[in-house]
Amino acid sequence: MSLSFTLFAGLSRSRIQVRLSIHSSHGLKFSKLSTAWHKVQDRTNTREVLAMCRNWLQDCVANHEICRERVGTIDKWLPTRLLDTGAPADPVSLRLVVGENLAGTGAKYLALSHCWGKSVILSLKTSNIEAFEEEIPFSSLPRTFQHATVAARSLGYRYLWIDSLCILQDSSEDWQYESSFMGDVYSQCDCVIAATGSKDGSGGLFRIREPKFIEPFILRAKWSFYEEDYTCVNADVWTRGVAEAPLNQRGWVVQERMLAPRTLHFGDHQIFWECRQLEACETMPQGLPSDLIVAGDREGNAFKRWMKPIKRTANDAQQVSDGPLDSWDYIVEVYMRSKLTKGEDKLIALSGMAKKMQLVLKDEYLAGLWRSSLVNGMLWWAEDADTPSMRYPLYRGPSWSWASIDGNISRTVSSDLYGDFVKILEVTIQPLGKDLTGQVQSGHIMLECIVKAINKPSAHHWSSMFTSGQYHPDDRRESESLDEFYALPLRNHRIRVQDDEDLWGLIIAKEDSSPNTFRRVGFFRVEDGEDIKFVGSKSPPEKVSNFGLSINDKRQLIRLV
Repeated sequence: MSLSFTLFAGLSRSRIQVRLSIHSSHGLKFSKLSTAWHKVQDRTNTREVLAMCRNWLQDCVANHEICRERVGTIDKWLPTRLLDTGAPADPVSLRLVVGENLAGTGAKYLALSHCWGKSVILSLKTSNIEAFEEEIPFSSLPRTFQHATVAARSLGYRYLWIDSLCILQDSSEDWQYESSFMGDVYSQCDCVIAATGSKDGSGGLFRIREPKFIEPFILRAKWSFYEEDYTCVNADVWTRGVAEAPLNQRGWVVQERMLAPRTLHFGDHQIFWECRQLEACETMPQGLPSDLIVAGDREGNAFKRWMKPIKRTANDAQQVSDGPLDSWDYIVEVYMRSKLTKGEDKLIALSGMAKKMQLVLKDEYLAGLWRSSLVNGMLWWAEDADTPSMRYPLYRGPSWSWASIDGNISRTVSSDLYGDFVKILEVTIQPLGKDLTGQVQSGHIMLECIVKAINKPSAHHWSSMFTSGQYHPDDRRESESLDEFYALPLRNHRIRVQDDEDLWGLIIAKEDSSPNTFRRVGFFRVEDGEDIKFVGSKSPPEKVSNFGLSINDKRQLIRLV
């Protein structure tokens, strides 16, 4: 097919449009790479390839100071259980060992991140734990586990952590206990082995491939006055190989990847390296050019770089716009786009990251939001996606928490929000168990605020000349079934480009349980001159000042559940 490309030449990065006719489903990028590229082999489990992986790991451990910094580090911490792959001089074997018994031995471990898939996977149970402590037959392991064992030994590690083999899968008590330490498992390991390109346990880590379809190639351009060589690389190498790979669509993997100090991604075509300082791959082992790393993954890595405690003062109590919080908000957006096999895991699957972030912020965690920025934190909205957002049928959190819905959400940076339309009088979250960052059974906020009755709104994700503002319902079916709606103004939003402002807040509805009790049903935004009463409905012909709000509007006490 015929495709257009942009060539980037020299230090000036001048752009030259070129049209080529090629047969390919992948985009290419032409650039003057500042990094050397490397020829690849026809398999990803050769000695040379595994030596490259070992070099990445050893160099990072020895030289990357930022990767050695870990928030909440527990010296010589080990998981409850680990897999022993055998002494270095012995053939590869596998058995379950107790981490506590390895205290004082200097034991270090790697952790596996993988997709379970729909197939039945070998698991630790109360009926086989004694047998597993003697031996886990290598032939009984799924392909991914076999490859992970070999990879660990090749990297110089004896101990490996795999969730299904280190947590009792038929004990809810053991699972609840171990899941509360999941963040430590991934943040305290030396490196995560990620089966990034596999959809389930049968996919494995290692691949056979055709090198010529992976390696960059040189294009010599001849101009009337000079010649120049361009290196042609797949522009989607990181996007396809890592960001959009099967493993990174799983909800649990978001925290596994973000908390890991280092990750080896075994992709479908090549192996990638990711740490806080370097992203690389087999073809570019010295590092990928920054423009080949998608913005989202760059911001995700920014979250890793913020994983260190910050100093806070009493003046920070009401509003925080620090980098860590903006990175947290971005990670939540990524997390909400991922998939969970069990919907009730919504808060659990992010609890490890929440615990680490709590150490950074020195803040109170409230069902996915933070106490110091709670008003801003409530200003998320459901995106207009192909699959509409829906309120989860079982209770996962208060309506003002993103954890209460399934669907894509968006946020804005805290520094663009200002104004005090509400006063928080009380916040209560009741956890379901002992994990304060895990599942919750109830929660509410007591607010002193302005509540305005409005016309019944329809979903409008974009402003237009026919409707007032925007209304993003959390669940369209829920919204359509209601008759009474109220607007709860929360913040002004600064529009930097236009040097203007608009008003943001929540659309709420009354709860039948008690008077002055409301629940969130959506998010609204109205622009200057628009009347809050008509948000999401037909615009009146006349413009109003101050969004239709008045100094005479009575403030009232409400309970938002």
